[in-house]
Amino acid sequence: MTLKTKIKFYGGTGEVGRNAILVKTDRNILLDFGAKQIPGERQLIFPEVPDEKVDAVILSHAHLDHVGGLPYLFSKTSNALDIPIYSTLTTKKLTTLLLDDSVKIGGSECMIQPIVDIVKDNLMPISLNKTIRIGETTFSFFSAGHIPGSAMVDIRFQDERIIYTGDFCLNENRLLMEPADLSAFQNIDIPISHLITESTYSNAFHQSRDTLERKFIESVKAGLETGCVVLPSFAIERTAEILRVLLKHFPNKQKIYVDGMGIKATKLSFNSCDVKKSENLFQNLKQASQIATGPNRKKAISGNNIIITTAGMGEGGPFLWYANRLFSQDTIIFTGYCVEGSNGRKLIDGSETITVDGIETKVSASIRQHSFSAHPDKTDLIKLYRLIKPENIFVVHGENTEEFSKELEILGYNSKGPKIFDEY
Repeated sequence: MTLKTKIKFYGGTGEVGRNAILVKTDRNILLDFGAKQIPGERQLIFPEVPDEKVDAVILSHAHLDHVGGLPYLFSKTSNALDIPIYSTLTTKKLTTLLLDDSVKIGGSECMIQPIVDIVKDNLMPISLNKTIRIGETTFSFFSAGHIPGSAMVDIRFQDERIIYTGDFCLNENRLLMEPADLSAFQNIDIPISHLITESTYSNAFHQSRDTLERKFIESVKAGLETGCVVLPSFAIERTAEILRVLLKHFPNKQKIYVDGMGIKATKLSFNSCDVKKSENLFQNLKQASQIATGPNRKKAISGNNIIITTAGMGEGGPFLWYANRLFSQDTIIFTGYCVEGSNGRKLIDGSETITVDGIETKVSASIRQHSFSAHPDKTDLIKLYRLIKPENIFVVHGENTEEFSKELEILGYNSKGPKIFDEY
């Protein structure tokens, strides 16, 4: 591939986590800069820092693997004070929450409040579908349907057009109004030269949301027959969605607790333009019991109660408090994707122990998983590619990027599964 625009990969290749992609036009524009937690430890690992001077950062959405490395980037960059960070307004709010929480947890010498404050000061909220100019390069956001505030990025330079999907979803759920906005692809004024696409579930096929909800509720009810049910959930989006699902099926009959950062994240998401207003998120939270202290947690696990808690992959948050206090009659149901090596993946794969600060800890509860994925499966990924017909596809954010790229080549696409430092 010979491009006028150069694309260099500094993170997110061959793994789910720590995305960082540099688009080099007349300006150097960095797409996301995430972090990844070392399984079983508090330590964070980051993408490589670009050798090039970074002129701007564009954030697709506020998940740790897309924004968690910003303090590290700024600590290693001489012109940090001059780097604007563009995002939607909701992404700005949720990124602020994530970074402030990272200061409390630690995990890196760069996760200190002065550096985080510089990052927060540089966050610049941009509305969806508004064109922003950086030198001779323009970009705009359109809804990705992944979490509140998530956006695909449409970059244009001269006669080239680059689409970065970030994380996206083509199916409606109980929290967001609509799936990803594909209207921008209906009338293509400039053909799409380069598509940088996530591939989290490139080797999987999702069941329908109705089937997923039914099976999930069946598992919750089965767990409640013998003990309490703990639902590890991502703070952003997943906590709110799981709460709405439970309230539909257990109206005023079942004690439901919410614990961890998901409480604040749900409140911050309320005014996001892509969140359904038919049900008030604040009212949803009021219908549940919010846990703030240890005694509340002891009370929650003492009966046949439901507890929604962070962290979704079992790597932190109140989940670690619950995990080794549950008994064999209790149940843990993971509600989302768990990366290779994470506590969640270990338990799902049959392990009876998790790692907490380097120490192996036994978990006695029964383990199940019902993944309320906000990512496309293989069918939806192919559906997007057929719609937009990109000249080149770069596959990132997946554990099988090279294999999926080869599958796409067989289908006739010019596709690459890049490695760190690859440039095209």
